[in-house]
Amino acid sequence: MRKVGFLKPMMILNALLLVFRLTCSAGQVTSRGFELNVYAGNLSANGGKTQVIDVYSEREISTDIKSGLQFGARLIYQTNPYLGFEVNFGSSLNKYVVRLTVYNDELSTEETTYLGFLHGNILIQPIKGTLSPYLTFGVGVFAFVDSFAPAINYGIGIKCPLGDRLSLRVDIRRYDAWLKDKINSKEWVRKGLFLMEITEISWPYENKLDFFEIAVGLSFRLGRKK
Repeated sequence: MRKVGFLKPMMILNALLLVFRLTCSAGQVTSRGFELNVYAGNLSANGGKTQVIDVYSEREISTDIKSGLQFGARLIYQTNPYLGFEVNFGSSLNKYVVRLTVYNDELSTEETTYLGFLHGNILIQPIKGTLSPYLTFGVGVFAFVDSFAPAINYGIGIKCPLGDRLSLRVDIRRYDAWLKDKINSKEWVRKGLFLMEITEISWPYENKLDFFEIAVGLSFRLGRKK
């Protein structure tokens, strides 16, 4: 199983923090009201594994997922300077491949280069000021090929004002998803003593997927400042 590398993301984070200090204007971020955050970033993935589903025929299901570009939007409601709620919806270009093999020969393959997701989060902001760090955690779903996987996420973020209605925001999050799916294959199946016919068979499998996100976005305050 391939491990997610953290050295490069942390270097990116340090660079972003430096940009924050150079660009943030004086003042405080919105203490109450709605915000719309539009973001893009990188979604590192860890979820490849091989699962033996039939020992006698040596059938195996292998999964592999690659890191990819992520983009989306978050709608935030800040109830007070220290607590907010968020709905996060978006997609990523992570290539996800599922293979069914028999005696090391490929029998069936399903793949997608698009993952969709929808999550609801709580934002806790312990410090009120120009640079506003926050903690976040929530639940949601990822969409894989033709199924959905429940997921949890948690992480940290920081935002700073760039003007009266505009702020810069960086998010770092970990996602854990549990996928239950199946892959179909067409195989010869015996229907009688001398009769064989091609039948579609479904082979179920399970997979635990981990994602590490670094995203940068712009938040636009909606309505009047409170």
